Amino acid sequence: SVLNAFYIGFSFFILFAAYNPTEAYMTRLYPKVGFIALGIIYFSFCVFSNISSPIIARFGPRACMIAGSIPYALFIASNLLSIEYLTYAAALLIGLGAALLWPAQGAYMARLGNYSLQGDAAAGAGEKGPKKTNMGLLSGIFFLLNGFCNIVGFLITNFLAITPTVLVTVMSAISAVGILSMCFMRFVPPIEPKKDDVQTHAEPERRGVLGCLGGYFAPLVRLMINPDMLLFQLTFIFYGCFYSFFAGAVPPLITTAAYVSPCLICRGVANMICSVLLGKAGDRWGRF
Repeated sequence: SVLNAFYIGFSFFILFAAYNPTEAYMTRLYPKVGFIALGIIYFSFCVFSNISSPIIARFGPRACMIAGSIPYALFIASNLLSIEYLTYAAALLIGLGAALLWPAQGAYMARLGNYSLQGDAAAGAGEKGPKKTNMGLLSGIFFLLNGFCNIVGFLITNFLAITPTVLVTVMSAISAVGILSMCFMRFVPPIEPKKDDVQTHAEPERRGVLGCLGGYFAPLVRLMINPDMLLFQLTFIFYGCFYSFFAGAVPPLITTAAYVSPCLICRGVANMICSVLLGKAGDRWGRF
């Protein structure tokens, strides 16, 4: 499971080593188009995330991660043509792709954690007491590599001193390699439901299109208004406000272009260190 976490993290590392610098420099080189494109990306991500769950359940997380990564390469390549509305269309596709990519990544990591837990349980069948999961470690490994992509991606843009056209060409090629690497991710079997879950979640009766939509969105609404989830949503809102400011407003505020990469590299280093430390802390002391 640890090797699988390294591999999926490495695939995301390649993809986002290309995408993150492109996103950061886009708001600096093309402020108007960049701001609107980022708004389209994250608004469509929010909308499409509500319907991605049944798609991931139907096709599996590995296929959805591959499909969800393709729009990132298309968005990077669309900057070669410098056509405003083509960039907006590619941004809309990224929102759809991200709605598949990130929930599928979470489902895949959950399968890895369950797979590892089952292996530990089989190895220590005679031991008493609950088995501890290493989900925190696996997530920490993934986000360590995800933070490392910021370092490598911005080092490429900083030291090569390349023009925007060459930058987009190089990053498009790197993103294509990232998509290709995802095609070789190992298949991890789905988590088998417990007997109680199977009994309580019987197959629903046929209720037509509206009935099916109601049956899907009603549990989603109940989850969103759950008191624990409402408290958790404050974290999501804070992160959304932070990232929209960081991605959209920070790069143009850096007056010297040469300083953009070092600043964002520092963020990548902090992300790497905290990912591993907090992942291990979650395994040891639990999630608060």
